[in-house]
Amino acid sequence: MRKIICMMLIFFSCSSLHKNQAIRSLNESDSYFVTKIDSIKNYYLIYANRNDSLFKIVSKKEKCMRDCNMIKEQMSYKFSLISYRENAFKINGINTIPVGVQGFGVDEDTFIDLEGEKGIFDIHFATNVIGLCFKK
Repeated sequence: MRKIICMMLIFFSCSSLHKNQAIRSLNESDSYFVTKIDSIKNYYLIYANRNDSLFKIVSKKEKCMRDCNMIKEQMSYKFSLISYRENAFKINGINTIPVGVQGFGVDEDTFIDLEGEKGIFDIHFATNVIGLCFKK
């Protein structure tokens, strides 16, 4: 009888472990892992990985709000990203992406380079980021 109870406990604990790992994998797959934070002029550059892709997220430097969840390197966040490339080159609602783009001007004084050698061919803005504050 003890053997049966022990085997049932092991079975349920293993199935629970696999279920928790599956939930964690699902949560991590839609999160971005911040690897580096840099800046250029009036903008922060947040480098983040998700799955096998590297993202360069641009955020205008602003004062942080109260109750701010400061973005830090080596942490994961669920950014809501908007592609600059996909939204910058529309003519009559049609996306016209030029070939050989080296970067984007985000304002009259700031040009942000793409880093094709690192696999970055676009820049993104996050709707849930102000400065380096992450809004849940």
